[in-house]
Amino acid sequence: MILPLIKAETQTDFVAVLERKMIRMRALLKELSRILDAEYEAGMAYDSKSLKKLILRKQNSVNRFEHLVRAVGEQLGMMAVGEMPSTISRTLVNKVKMIPGLTRRQEDVLYPLAQDLEQRHLDLMKAAHRNSVLFKTALDRMSVASRYINQGKMIAP
Repeated sequence: MILPLIKAETQTDFVAVLERKMIRMRALLKELSRILDAEYEAGMAYDSKSLKKLILRKQNSVNRFEHLVRAVGEQLGMMAVGEMPSTISRTLVNKVKMIPGLTRRQEDVLYPLAQDLEQRHLDLMKAAHRNSVLFKTALDRMSVASRYINQGKMIAP
């Protein structure tokens, strides 16, 4: 008897797919957090070589994160029955709660995972704000120093 190479119909466990995507998202948030911490340290040390490398790594990670957010959003859209009521905040936890037919075990896995992702995202936003304040302050100081140094010098037309 010859077995077919491809199954005629495959059963997809949408909850398992969502869980894997959320776990990948959590790992990417950890990586972004480490990059932002390293970026802050390099910024404090005025290490431009390290900053250039970190900015490239960060941009790559942000692109992957954006792709993953879209994929999770599409997955949740496929699994949800209807639109979220306008009175409910559009958090990831509330979106996961809109999925019908979750078993108790699935809820026990997905709800804490969604809460963890929300918290990590908030922490990441705080770190990104901290870095932007650092770099804005550093740029302001360099601009003032440059104006002070170049004060009185005339630029030839």
